Amino acid sequence: FGSAYDRVGTRPHLRFEKPGLVLAEHETLGKFFFAYETPQGAKEDPTPLFTENETNNEPLYRSKLVLQKDLKSAIARLAAETYVRDNDIIFLEAGTTVGSMIEFLNQRDLTVISNGLGNLNQLSSRIPEMTVLSCGGMLRYIAHTFVGPQAVDFFHNMRANTLFLGCTGLDFPDGITDPNPLEIQVKRAMVESAGQTVLLIDSTKFGVRSLSQIIPFERVKAVITDDGVPEKYVTKLREMHITVHIVTP
Repeated sequence: FGSAYDRVGTRPHLRFEKPGLVLAEHETLGKFFFAYETPQGAKEDPTPLFTENETNNEPLYRSKLVLQKDLKSAIARLAAETYVRDNDIIFLEAGTTVGSMIEFLNQRDLTVISNGLGNLNQLSSRIPEMTVLSCGGMLRYIAHTFVGPQAVDFFHNMRANTLFLGCTGLDFPDGITDPNPLEIQVKRAMVESAGQTVLLIDSTKFGVRSLSQIIPFERVKAVITDDGVPEKYVTKLREMHITVHIVTP
């Protein structure tokens, strides 16, 4: 439901009904239930799934792991199969859609560089079949990402064939947007150091505007999304000479 309340601009009140089930109450959207998964053997975490900052309503990393899982997997598979080659050096931004690519990376002699703790945890099981690098920096609790000057400088000094990028929203004319300035700085450094940028975004994020622009549309080589995307966005992106791939989960 993240994109729904992003559009109306206020955060719902969340109450844990029982393990795996949250009741969301919103002044405009009304009441609805949200199911999530707790890993087997893990204790239930009573902390909110979203931050309390009304200006950005940034979801916690653990909540994003269970949202739109089938869509993310289909988008990630196409990205890995279409835009990764043997011996590539790739940047994986820390979003959960981009992180879903890791299980589909079957190419040889890859070098994978990320600022995402979740991505690095997954990638650790793929060593030594691939080389894995991390930027370091300040670790954000909300998103499990490394940010700050150390992370920015790291990516400014790296080079990659392709950046796989996620975002909170895409709309016209605002471009591709995110809620956190520290995250945006790191993502911009990745864009500057990559040969091309491929945006992975599920259809729920179209028409959503977040705090600030990451990059303008002209910096994007391709967009990979699902068949729920409104046609007007596909048409507009293709008019801008951006390749659009649409997957069906």
